[in-house]
Amino acid sequence: DKVVENMYCSLTTKQAALYESKVKNVEEKLADCETKAQRNSFIFELMLRLKQICNHPANFHHDCVRDIESSGKMKMLCELLDTILMQGEKVLIFTQFVKMIEILTDVIERHYHVRPLVFHGQLTEKQKDTAVQTFMTQPHAQILLVSTKAGGIGLNLTAANHVVHYDLWYNPAVENQATDRAFRIGQSKNVFVYRLITEKTFEERIDDMIQAKRELSDMTVGTKEAWIGNLSNEDIRGLFVRT
Repeated sequence: DKVVENMYCSLTTKQAALYESKVKNVEEKLADCETKAQRNSFIFELMLRLKQICNHPANFHHDCVRDIESSGKMKMLCELLDTILMQGEKVLIFTQFVKMIEILTDVIERHYHVRPLVFHGQLTEKQKDTAVQTFMTQPHAQILLVSTKAGGIGLNLTAANHVVHYDLWYNPAVENQATDRAFRIGQSKNVFVYRLITEKTFEERIDDMIQAKRELSDMTVGTKEAWIGNLSNEDIRGLFVRT
């Protein structure tokens, strides 16, 4: 079976301050966009930056400390890892950002004294193959950090029976495609999927919107996140501004 659970975490004080600084005057900035292309560019740039802030302040700004306490998601991830590692099981952790993979690597290595394996598009094919082979065959290799884009298709990673989506694509097809690296033929265990969502932010609101609208749930992989640009200014403001 595949068991999917939404894990809701809060922004830390540092994250909340960064978030508020990015969404300030969003309505006025939308009104200043003269073309649809400008408007879409503003929306997706804002969403990108807010995703980074929700992930970890260091994912947004390189001067921020790479630690556990600065990020609600990082704290929740470590709570999950405490149990998974203690049970001797394996986990895939998906993120859109190679920078976030670097941050996760640093934090996990310092906290657990193990260096996780990584898989992303900037590696050579040999490095990717070695990471997959090690993860699938070596019992001590319990954590594989994967960029969603590079690891979304073709990989057989059934050694893992835990999947963490550290950040979401807001397209269920892309997310399911990533999850299916573990939940596929050859998997002999139940697969537990954890979707990390920052409450009272655009992450929670977009996810609620997807769950409520069947046409969004039925999106194909190629749709990506373009549908967000078609929302009204009022809806966009409602997505991004915290209440």
